[in-house]
Amino acid sequence: RNTETYPFKETRFVQSWIRFQSFFADHLQGFADNVYRPFLIKTLQWRWVTWAVGTGILLMALALVASGRVIFQFFPAIEGDRVYATLLMPEGINVELTERGALQIEQSVVALRQEIAQDLG
Repeated sequence: RNTETYPFKETRFVQSWIRFQSFFADHLQGFADNVYRPFLIKTLQWRWVTWAVGTGILLMALALVASGRVIFQFFPAIEGDRVYATLLMPEGINVELTERGALQIEQSVVALRQEIAQDLG
């Protein structure tokens, strides 16, 4: 690792950072050389077994989803930030009843607004 070009390399922070980087770089290289490379060589030598195991795992995962044991929803419903209210009244109803229904919705909105204000602080 060439650290000659690091600015302020004599500072304690930069020296600590270089040690941190070197630690992870060395261990990652060791993992690649001692674990991953031999595993990759074996899987390439036994490619049909690797293919069969991978296909089997894929089929088991699909079977879990198809059986309902694992729930899958492509676009899950999320909560919105808007509330809509609809007042449906029979045709020809008295205007006072319609106004009473609209007033009830307005009162519910005020109560909900106060509840949200209390919850949010």
